[in-house]
Amino acid sequence: MNRSRVGILPAPRDQGTGKMPIPQIGTSKMPIPQIETGKMPVPQIGTSKMPILQNY
Repeated sequence: MNRSRVGILPAPRDQGTGKMPIPQIGTSKMPIPQIETGKMPVPQIGTSKMPILQNY
């Protein structure tokens, strides 16, 4: 019981600490490009509609 608990406790802690920063970095980088990519086409569409409205 003690050995299994002690062995299980440090394992998740190490894995969690090692995996936590990795996903955070990946997740922080993933949304940034997604937001930029999501905003880039939006202005492009808006800019493409603006000249059309101006031309009309």
